[in-house]
Amino acid sequence: MVTGDVQLKIEEKNKDITVEHFLKEYRRFWVSKSDIKNMSYRVIWERCIRVFMMDRDMEANNIVGYKHVNMVVISITVKGTVNFEYARLVSTNALRSSCSIDGSVNGKHIIIIEDGGSVQNLILGDPAKGIWCSGSCTLQNVYFEKVCYHAAGFAGDSSSKTHKVSGGAAQNAPDKFFTQSSKGTTIIQNFCGENFGKVYCSCGSGCNPQYTRNVQLLNSKFKGPGLTLISLNQNYGDSNTFSNIVLDGMNSGNTKIKYACQM
Repeated sequence: MVTGDVQLKIEEKNKDITVEHFLKEYRRFWVSKSDIKNMSYRVIWERCIRVFMMDRDMEANNIVGYKHVNMVVISITVKGTVNFEYARLVSTNALRSSCSIDGSVNGKHIIIIEDGGSVQNLILGDPAKGIWCSGSCTLQNVYFEKVCYHAAGFAGDSSSKTHKVSGGAAQNAPDKFFTQSSKGTTIIQNFCGENFGKVYCSCGSGCNPQYTRNVQLLNSKFKGPGLTLISLNQNYGDSNTFSNIVLDGMNSGNTKIKYACQM
């Protein structure tokens, strides 16, 4: 279930629709050079560095073949599971003044996921303040062409939450990809990213109250420049797990990742 409004631009036509009709309209006008819905997950994952980490407009267009851009004018609230079928969303100035930290930090999130919700198969060309999870959530095959502030923020209450990032990719984050302020676990798997400050950050002095957090970084590939893969709060008992992580570009100062973990 999705609520909110988007502005849908299709080739030379402009049409305002409610998000309740968003998926129906997207399927209706779908034109693809290479039907991504028939591509295996492995093919998409193997291409994410070579495609989504290069020219985001030309190269992504060759793979996804989108012929329209969905201009988002108000935050989209997601309840339950929503499959966007590789729709491409781009924020307008209604959500942020510019795609930068200063232009987005006081802006709005492009998508707000309610506790237990999930978004699947989505491309974000400009995510404004990013995706916000108000509790446990899953991001499956979500691709961030660029990150204005954070790709996603994981929140919650005093009960333990689980946040999963499965598949997908992100690039060009001036700050962090993922930040967690909730109590519980974040799992990032089969993901790839390039050019970032931090892949994951456990919220520090700015969060009150504080909780113990765990992050699992699994079967993923990263390329710098980057400061660190993860940043934890040792004084609150945070913990981490690394498994099958590939770091590309470590022989060059221009693409090197400085730290695996900062405490």
